[in-house]
Amino acid sequence: MVKKKVVLDTNVLISSLLKPKSKARDIYRLVLRGEVELYISVNLISELSRVLEYPKFKFEKLQKQVFVKNIMKVATVLVDPKLRVNVIKEDPPDNKLLECAVEAKADYLISGDNEHLLPLENFEGIKIISPSEFLKLYQKLKSKHS
Repeated sequence: MVKKKVVLDTNVLISSLLKPKSKARDIYRLVLRGEVELYISVNLISELSRVLEYPKFKFEKLQKQVFVKNIMKVATVLVDPKLRVNVIKEDPPDNKLLECAVEAKADYLISGDNEHLLPLENFEGIKIISPSEFLKLYQKLKSKHS
């Protein structure tokens, strides 16, 4: 089976850290095992680092450092996506996800953002889906190839 290229929204990454029994954690495990290819941009790493600092999450300093280091280790980091988009006017940082996904030629942008990203469903041929939708699709693909 050809590995699927994915871009994970910050909300999915944070959920994977917060909720050990979540769909987001299942996807993170697929990434760590090398079953899917994760792409992330320098801009998205900055956003992730910023969001990890939110007091409401109460992450330990070491936990945050290890998480970001693991992401950097397993992901293909895109330094500066050339394409700039302004599709999501209500939440401009979400455009960075689209830019990264296009640059990576990703198959999927996985997000929990029901307001801005998921309603798009597709951008430049990239499917925008929720973690649970991705896992269902992934299981179907895997069973087809086993």
